[in-house]
Amino acid sequence: MRKRQITRSVTALAAATVLATACGGSDLADQAQELADAAQRAAEDAEAAAEAEAEPEDADTDDTQAVDAAEPVDLSGLIAQPPTGTVYQQGFEFTVTGLEVIDLDQQHADETGGEVQQRVRGFELVTDLDVFNATPNPGAPMRTPVSLQWNEAGSDNVINLRGSLEVREIPSLASSSGRVTIPISVEDAELLDVDSSALVFGEMGRSAAVLPLGSQPQLVTRLPVEQPTLEGVSFDVDGVQATITQGRVFHETRADGPLPDDEVLLELTYEIDNTEVEAQTCSTRGTGSWSLVAPDGRGVVDLGVSERCVRGGQVERDILTGFLIAAEYAGEYELTHERGGAGQEFAGETSIILEERDGSTHAERNE
Repeated sequence: MRKRQITRSVTALAAATVLATACGGSDLADQAQELADAAQRAAEDAEAAAEAEAEPEDADTDDTQAVDAAEPVDLSGLIAQPPTGTVYQQGFEFTVTGLEVIDLDQQHADETGGEVQQRVRGFELVTDLDVFNATPNPGAPMRTPVSLQWNEAGSDNVINLRGSLEVREIPSLASSSGRVTIPISVEDAELLDVDSSALVFGEMGRSAAVLPLGSQPQLVTRLPVEQPTLEGVSFDVDGVQATITQGRVFHETRADGPLPDDEVLLELTYEIDNTEVEAQTCSTRGTGSWSLVAPDGRGVVDLGVSERCVRGGQVERDILTGFLIAAEYAGEYELTHERGGAGQEFAGETSIILEERDGSTHAERNE
């Protein structure tokens, strides 16, 4: 800018010199020429100064900064030991089949035939998955959040990087491949603590599943937990026989999704044998047909039942009911079932035992 201003001044003075000479003013022309010469010298000095400012004072220092900026960030620890195990969220089982870290700056340099001069694009952690649909309907777990988490050094902060899950619709009781892509900025890559890192499926505090990448986190599968001690438990409800055919513990409900960390769902599948009674018998409308007293004395009622009435002389099978109980659920419970029929109300009760066990996949439950 300064150089252009001085150049314009030189041009104006030269024009004044020509005009003064043409008018016969030799003294004026001499003075104008002297000013033009001075302006020209100033312009040359300004140009030299501008060129000097453009050149680095210390070429070695600048080269060093460029090299430092482009130094690779080592994230190989994230994929050194791919996580093993299967985790469960919202009716789907997730198993990691592959992990890859993509250096986006290096990828760009390779594509353009250049070199990494500075790091601006960051990285991507790409996780390949096998996804099994354990629900009775076709669908895809598109609403299941997946993230990379680790503990920030020197604080109680947890860094959470949300990824994008890509899975096509899966038929009931079938599998499909899927992929999670998690962007990692340059700043986050520098803060990454591999030892405390994990892949988290779901929302923390809402029965999230955890697949460890580092050595510190523990595997948390959230797989359904079978309760073999409940199978075949039968008791009399004034001539009506109630028999539990299956018991499972879930970390979510069918209607509301994942539960808080301190609650689980006890789901019972049962049958009602009404063959010894001529009149039909019915469960209580809404909730309260079943009740449960926990080992600590706390009582809870069912969330509802899938049957209403069973006619006399018939057997109704595969009926469902469930209870929300404490996450630390092992122990002995008192279970009561109430029914009504022919203007009468009657009930029966039994003791059941729940065990805290490892969860199992659909394939393991059906071996």
